[in-house]
Amino acid sequence: MSYAVSSDAKERVRQALDIVDLVRDYLGEVHQSGRNYTALCPWHSDTRPSLTINPERQSFKCWVCDIGGDIFSFLMQLEGLSFPEALRALAERAGVDLPAYAPGSRSGEKKLSLYDVMVWAEGKYHECLTRLPEGEPARKYLAGRGIDKNSISRFHLGAAPDSWTWLGGQARRDGIDLGTLTEAGVLGRSSNGGRHFDRFNGRLLFSIRDARGRPVGFGGRVLPEFADRETAKYINSPETPLFSKHKLLYGLDVARDAIRRGRTAVVVEGYTDCIAAHQSGIDNVVAVLGTALGETHVKELGRLAETIVLVLDGDDAGRRRASEVLELFVAQQVDLRILTLPDDLDPCDYLAREGAEAFRQAIDGAADALEHKLRSVTNQLTMAAGTHQAHAALEDVLATLAKAPRLDERTPDAADLRQARILTRLAHLSGIDEATIRRRLGELRKQAARRRDRSERAAPPITTGPGGPPANRSLPRSAGGEATDSAVADATTTANEVDPTDRRWERLLLETLLLATDKFAEVRRALAPEQFRSPECRAIFSACCTVNEGGRPPSFDRVMLAIDDPHIQNVLVGLDEQGQNRTYSKQSQDVEALLAEILASFRGRQTAWDNQIPEDQAQDAILRLIEVERARQGT
Repeated sequence: MSYAVSSDAKERVRQALDIVDLVRDYLGEVHQSGRNYTALCPWHSDTRPSLTINPERQSFKCWVCDIGGDIFSFLMQLEGLSFPEALRALAERAGVDLPAYAPGSRSGEKKLSLYDVMVWAEGKYHECLTRLPEGEPARKYLAGRGIDKNSISRFHLGAAPDSWTWLGGQARRDGIDLGTLTEAGVLGRSSNGGRHFDRFNGRLLFSIRDARGRPVGFGGRVLPEFADRETAKYINSPETPLFSKHKLLYGLDVARDAIRRGRTAVVVEGYTDCIAAHQSGIDNVVAVLGTALGETHVKELGRLAETIVLVLDGDDAGRRRASEVLELFVAQQVDLRILTLPDDLDPCDYLAREGAEAFRQAIDGAADALEHKLRSVTNQLTMAAGTHQAHAALEDVLATLAKAPRLDERTPDAADLRQARILTRLAHLSGIDEATIRRRLGELRKQAARRRDRSERAAPPITTGPGGPPANRSLPRSAGGEATDSAVADATTTANEVDPTDRRWERLLLETLLLATDKFAEVRRALAPEQFRSPECRAIFSACCTVNEGGRPPSFDRVMLAIDDPHIQNVLVGLDEQGQNRTYSKQSQDVEALLAEILASFRGRQTAWDNQIPEDQAQDAILRLIEVERARQGT
């Protein structure tokens, strides 16, 4: 992508959006802290807000996990998007029309085409349900379940005729590529002959959308007229570049605002249950996609809500799942509440029988997850106190409690009090004194910690693909073994490939240039990008050159716009923050002389570094240059 096109598009989108509002919409609460804002970082287990948002620079940075950038890299790293996808998503959010541009990568271009065919397929299925004779069986089924026309439209419901070739025929007529539809998971392809077929034939279709409202997959419920013993009642789209059932939640695009307002998310197990709740005026409800609620789901909801209520069917399977998911929530320290419905009812049936107000009251009265666990073994403790069965039940509860992070000064008071109440109640029910129970809990926590340590030692190094947080890297070390100032190590090189002193010197020079941009032309005449050994510093200096070629000083915001790579943007934010936060108290001297001294040392470092200015003097020289420049500008 050329700089002229990408920077123009990025600049218009960036000016139309505010990074504080963007972070608030995705992560929930933000708190003002001086000139900046803070929020809980989504890339590590953050208990104290460590994500800093700079509204003046329109940048963000978490120093704990070393991730930073602008609005584009925020979305890229949070949702695993390519730059073209992030640009397009933010442009839609801002209401900015983008000109045609060359996508930054083939994978980004492919993903965009998959979104396009999913929009087309969703429209065709919705048209079939609402307008065509072939949609009559689905319309009849929905009427029987009490789903009205408004819900059909709001949730983009659809229908697939009982035909293996209907959608393929529609695609040929509209000029839609069958291969792309297959890659999107809408069509299948037979193993003998390679013929395309409609994957969802004879089904009511629930359009599954991502958090931004884009269709990425379908859930299909076979209609009674077309069911037989060999037909699965429900099927979902297969895993595709857009669709992963372990990461998505049905209805989140519709429920997001209500969840954020009330700080509570309600999770049900069925698509129809979710729609029925919304139709009844309960708008903070989402559904899992035929799988158990997992860690990724919890993190997604945790950005929006303080409390998650898991509603389970009242049958035996629902009661078993309550126990299965409990450990996940305890380990995540989420305020989870579990509601098990009575009389083997699912939420849709419960709403039809008892009404919306009764369902709201049941949600409000849902038990805390550990309390729910306690209730499930209460009868065993009461009926068999002092027996092997009672001891096993007590051990079961304590083992679950031990999986939660150990309480310390950072633990919310409510969690501390909740645990204390549970331990007191356990002591009363079991007839075992509370001190003994606390000691046993401590032993189980130590055992769990040892298992975690062994697992971490045996685990392979963590790496991530494009768009994810930085992979684990060794920090450059000084001769004495301590970490150098350049703690942001690069993802493509090791400390052995780039000398730490070189990297530090290059970083200090760039910090200076970001503060004294009108001196860039002098530096550019003396240095070329290829003279930088650090790939990150080379990329940033190259971006500065690109900006300067347009006759403009390479300020932070302009250089940021010229860079698409989230990792390089992260390094740039770090350089800018470090430069802004330094203390300058050295004696001033002529700027040109200082600059000449710095550049001379820079050029000579490859062959005679030790004979040039010592490292501490070199850094002092740069700091003096910054001090002089600030005094000249009156800052």
